[in-house]
Amino acid sequence: MDRIAVCGTVDPGSIPSGRTLLSWWDAPNWQGSDLESRRPQGLGGSSPSPTAPADLPAGGQGFKSSTLRKKSSMIKKVLLHSCCGDCAWKMAASNLAETEPAELTIYYYNPNIHPRSEYQSRLKAMQIVAKNKGIKIIIPDWKPGEYFTTVKKNDKNRCQKCWKLRLGKTAKEAKARGFKYFSTTLLTSHYQNEDEVRKIGLVMEKKYGVKLWIPKKILKEVKTKGFYKQIYCGCIYSLVERWEEKYLKGI
Repeated sequence: MDRIAVCGTVDPGSIPSGRTLLSWWDAPNWQGSDLESRRPQGLGGSSPSPTAPADLPAGGQGFKSSTLRKKSSMIKKVLLHSCCGDCAWKMAASNLAETEPAELTIYYYNPNIHPRSEYQSRLKAMQIVAKNKGIKIIIPDWKPGEYFTTVKKNDKNRCQKCWKLRLGKTAKEAKARGFKYFSTTLLTSHYQNEDEVRKIGLVMEKKYGVKLWIPKKILKEVKTKGFYKQIYCGCIYSLVERWEEKYLKGI
């Protein structure tokens, strides 16, 4: 499958159908065609970088010197499903707090997010975080039909179905790309059922043969700023609920 190396911001609508967008935000000026092995020069893009929390220095993923000295084959490489910039930032902070931080690659698979403008806003926020932390990001095609095929109606189980869809896709992609670990930023959110997400992750671990990676301590209280933050979970049902809560309450 074709890959596109990108720097700065990108309009998902400009991505040809069937392509995967793979970006190195600390690495914009590629030379030659070997995207996997070459390191770039300089830094591109005009998006403002958020101010890093005191415990998470800007630039790179915060590998401690002892970890940097290890052979790359010994570092856990994790395909990290990411739903938004805020949660991705918190997972990066949680990773830094580990004794042996993992090498994260963001997987921005979220067919549940609606409308398209919301998807693009969250994508741009994700780009800022990925650039600031020096994390690679993989962006598959946005296919909302995959969500509506799985979640056919607004019922009490819609969130569980959505989590299964996204974690299952991430675990499957991790297996295909040679990752031994996968995870999700949903674990950092106060608005998600962490226990249920963990259970679903373990099911996908068994199904696809890749391990669910979870930091020993998830830093949910890390303060973030400098990028777009959403006001609803993502799906059209949660959007309607949010607006009803805001405008119809007390009527």
